[in-house]
Amino acid sequence: MICVIEGGAPGGWWGSAFSISELRRALQNQKLDIEIMRCIARMPSPNVSNIAETLGIDRKSVRYHLYKLMAKGCVKDRWIRRRTGLGIPVLCHELQLTEKGEFPLREGGLIF
Repeated sequence: MICVIEGGAPGGWWGSAFSISELRRALQNQKLDIEIMRCIARMPSPNVSNIAETLGIDRKSVRYHLYKLMAKGCVKDRWIRRRTGLGIPVLCHELQLTEKGEFPLREGGLIF
């Protein structure tokens, strides 16, 4: 099945055809982006490993979605110094939501 989404533009009408599977895949990716942002908002000091473990997906998928969210300006990361259980200091990434990233969580909207 093919869906056609039409919209108005200054030059006239335009339309884009999407298959149902493409639309479903896009919505699933959108849902995973929102779940990752929820994890970042709820965890005290989130990193890729923590998010992957919480959501039950592999780290590679989490990194892919994080890079997408960073490109959109929804998530930022920073280096922090932590101590391991043995007291050894290590540098690691800590993720934070930006104002743009907090908006969809507050409003329940989609990320564009």
